[in-house]
Formats: sequence, structure tokens, C-alpha cells
Amino acid sequence: MPRLPDGTIIPSFFGVGDRARSTPGSAMTMSDVSLRVGEIIDSHGPTDPENVSKVEVEYIVQVNYRDGTGNTVQTPYRCVIKDGFGSQGDRVRHSLRQATGQKKDKARGNGAIVLIACINGDKAQAVILDCLRHPNRQQPDPQGRFLDFEFNGVGLQIGDDGSMTLTVPGPTDTDGQPDHRDQNNHGSKVTFAKTGDITIDDQAGQSIRISPGQNLIDVRAKDSDTTIKQTWKLQADHVVVQSDNIELGDRNLDQNENGVVIGKGIDTLTGMPFWALGDTTSRVKAKD
Repeated sequence: MPRLPDGTIIPSFFGVGDRARSTPGSAMTMSDVSLRVGEIIDSHGPTDPENVSKVEVEYIVQVNYRDGTGNTVQTPYRCVIKDGFGSQGDRVRHSLRQATGQKKDKARGNGAIVLIACINGDKAQAVILDCLRHPNRQQPDPQGRFLDFEFNGVGLQIGDDGSMTLTVPGPTDTDGQPDHRDQNNHGSKVTFAKTGDITIDDQAGQSIRISPGQNLIDVRAKDSDTTIKQTWKLQADHVVVQSDNIELGDRNLDQNENGVVIGKGIDTLTGMPFWALGDTTSRVKAKD
């Protein structure tokens, strides 16, 4: 009595034949052990009705290869992406770009180029292991030792000299072009120099620099009505600013309100220090 591989009994009036080899793309359904390269053409988030797991993003990857019969096959694989740690308490997760618009139908569009493999050769358990450099991205790698990271417009670079730069200009679309950016964002940047200096710069004329080597804090602000820059250089071992309202160098200060009350100053009438009389305040004002 004929049986299927899983033990199912076949009625005697049914014929059984192996048609896998005559169906392109099906010969390796349970024995796909090769490392494949493909492009992401679609994705389904956990709340998408077409998502099977309902837990992680599932990607549709278009793969071109030759099957066991020698036929060239273009077939979609449903994949999940590898987990950075694989433990219950730790995770590193990220999303991958899918092809957009009519580019989905092209052999090579603007979707992420990925490497996939199937667990136990089962196409139903395809996993994205990593990515390859997209052929449309032409920027050359930096010289020497480096780390060059960019995701959705946020860039992080570590150079050969150990310096690090974090730049946040705003989001990008799939082709790497600016996408719905705030017009006031000029690409704010934080730089950690090899000397130990730390600089926060809004790329619009305002910055704060802390220099351990020079024992210096340099604050620069651009006046909203002029191109004149106001600069404060605090050269001290200890700098504390503790107040609800501080207006140092403010051009809009009324002259009658200018000045700083020093707690150790002596009141001429009583001979007592200002702090003892309660004459100091949390509001500090000064004129440039």
C-alpha cells in the first residue's frame, strides 16, 4: 500500500508521482542549503494581516538563482532578520529598507541587498543573516581604521585617530535623500576630538566647547537679529550655573535691571552681608 513520506496512506485508486523536478523553484523546498543573495521588495510589520508570526517584521526578498534542474529562478522568500543577541533579556533590532514604487519590479532596485539562509534547508524558515553594499551607493570607504554608521539620516563616524562625530541632520528616504526634515535643523553635531575636546554645534552659529586640555568652556550664541556672535570663555577649574533665570549678555536687558548681586557684598546701612539679609535672588542678569 503506497504511503507518503509522513506516513499518510494513499488510496489504491490514486496515482503517486514525484513532480518536484519538473516544477521550477520547488526542487529544493526542503533542501535549500545555499547562501542566497536577494533584494527586499516588501515587508510586513507585526500588526499587518499578512504577517505570520505577529511578533517580528517579516520581509519578502526577491532571489535569483539556478535550481537543481538548471533553470534560472526568480522567487520570493519570506524572511525574518537575525537577532543581535538571541537572549530573552537583551536585543539589538533594526529595520531594513524595502524597494519603493516601480523599483519593486526591477531585478535591482533601491531595496536593501541581503544575504539569506534557510534553517535546516527549509524555505519556510529563511533568515536574513546580513547585508551587502548596495551597488547604487558610491561613497568610498574612509582610509585607515574606521567605523562609518548611518541610519535614517543619523550619522556616526569613528576615525583612525580615535575621534568620533555624531551628526543628526534629519530623516532620509530609501534613496538617502532628505525626507520631511525640520527646516530649523542644520545638521546638529557632537564631536569628540582626539584631544579630548567635546563640541556641540548646531551648524547655525551656536556651539558649546569643553576643552580639558585648555581648562576651558567656550559658549557661543548667534544673535537672532544680527550676525554678531556673543562669546563667553569660562577659564576656571569649577563652573556652576544654578538658577531659574540667567540672562548673561542679553541685548534686550533693561539698563535699570542690569547687574549681579553678590551674596558676600556688605550692605552699607546694616553692615551685614547681602545673603544674610535675603537680598540675593535666583535671577542673575548682566549686560555684555
